[in-house]
Amino acid sequence: MESMRNLMWTRKKKTVETEEFPVKDPSKYLWEKDKDSDQYIDLFSIALEDEVKNEVEEEFEELTQNPDRKENAKSKNYRDIGHTIVDPFVALNTYNKSLRYAEIGSRHVSLAYANRASCFYELTEYKKAFVSINMAKEDVHFPTFLLAKLAELEENIKARFREKHEKEIEEVGDPTEVRRELAYAANKKHPCLSDVVKIKESKQYGRYIVSKYKLPADQIILIEEAYLHAFDTESLRSCGTCLTEDVNFIACEGCTETMFCNKECQARNELHKWECNTFLTSVIHQIRIAIYSILLAIDAFTTNGETDVNELIQGVEKLYKEKEKKQYPESTLDSKSKYQFFFKLAISGLDPERAELVIRIIYMIFLMVLKIPKNQSLFVDEKSRRFLQHLITHHICVINTNSFGEENSTTLGLVESLFNHSCAPSINRELISNEQYYYTGKKVQEGVQLFITYLNLEAYKDKSVRQKKLRENWCFDCNCIVCAPKEPSLADKCNSALMTILYNQFEREFENVSHVDTVVDTFEDSAVDRSENEAIEMLEVTADDNSRMKFSLEE
Repeated sequence: MESMRNLMWTRKKKTVETEEFPVKDPSKYLWEKDKDSDQYIDLFSIALEDEVKNEVEEEFEELTQNPDRKENAKSKNYRDIGHTIVDPFVALNTYNKSLRYAEIGSRHVSLAYANRASCFYELTEYKKAFVSINMAKEDVHFPTFLLAKLAELEENIKARFREKHEKEIEEVGDPTEVRRELAYAANKKHPCLSDVVKIKESKQYGRYIVSKYKLPADQIILIEEAYLHAFDTESLRSCGTCLTEDVNFIACEGCTETMFCNKECQARNELHKWECNTFLTSVIHQIRIAIYSILLAIDAFTTNGETDVNELIQGVEKLYKEKEKKQYPESTLDSKSKYQFFFKLAISGLDPERAELVIRIIYMIFLMVLKIPKNQSLFVDEKSRRFLQHLITHHICVINTNSFGEENSTTLGLVESLFNHSCAPSINRELISNEQYYYTGKKVQEGVQLFITYLNLEAYKDKSVRQKKLRENWCFDCNCIVCAPKEPSLADKCNSALMTILYNQFEREFENVSHVDTVVDTFEDSAVDRSENEAIEMLEVTADDNSRMKFSLEE
């Protein structure tokens, strides 16, 4: 969630003595139409002066130059740089860059594989090294005079692998981790979500997730692949589809900015078909994720490769009316239902103090969307272009409110966006490749709302710092039990005293202290709805019972 905010609101507002044309927040006019026509309000005429427009357009021309082409000379240059790098982890990135620039059908592709194998060998990633060696050997363009050297590296890897595992190698394939699964049956309408939780809606929380049953700790309840993800390609180390890092990539045949785990990952990536060999692959991730969202909207209303802009406009207008009436999509089973879910996610307004920067970004994205070859025949009249202005603004508000971001990447999941924040979360998350795993961090009672944390709690231990960060990035004050603790009731005090007695008693009587946790857990389960009188009675009863090798053409 922080990345888009950081992009949009890091620049300080310009201060001037007089403002003949005050900057206005475009989100305030979202989906409003002109009184005298059936067209949406022109956001740019309201919020952008001609001088600012010209500045953005000049920057746009610089950012949208023709992309780099595959070129063997550049591939060789990066390979030579890799040979000079001592650290195999750093060198691996350079050899992958050499791979991306290598012309398809040239020997430079296989040389990149061989040098990558050498890096994996140094990193003791022997299985990966074998795969890269086989990729080099299977390439008919691999130089024959280097085959002996490749065989020597292969023998070295086998020896080290035997030494490490103390057994003979019969067959070594690409390493794959055992995929973790949902702990319970999947929801039929949202297959990524376990059926032991459900989605609810209220005026206070909007849509949120609650437990249907009591759940023990460490149970996976959601495994969701990001609906949107974008990352900078300057230090590219991951698959363009699944985000798996540092494996035996193949390069995209059409551009120099993308790699894939295999042909299957390449075939799954619909978005790359729009951006391949265009300026988009080199645009910073905060801008690119917003453009991706527009492309997914277009794709949701495309049939047999044909997009009807009027159908797109009518479809989005219907979604907006349904969102106003709190009519939410029932499933996330296909591209259209997923886009509907995305469009209807909660949004927060844009910071009016930095509205000038926001509208500049919206205008930049607008220009870039129009420049994409597949879009040039779509938004051709004033009506459709004004609609596009509002669609981009709406998407930015959604992404800003619901995405998670790091320095070099931004991701957004659909169902994960329904989790609200707490500084004492009941749900933990872990990112593996392009999938977010959400699991119970502790025991969960039936019918309670499930919370995650939007912050790195280790980095923001001070309450005032956390509140400031949450207010700046998500426009709310946290009232969780950590930030606004409630005065404990008499029953709470009795329960606390009783647990202290239980611990003291069992620590004296049992060497296996872990048994204490079982007893206290049982007590906590039974104490959830206990009245004050029952808690006092139980307390009294308990009290009474208190007893690298390098490959070059120049060799």
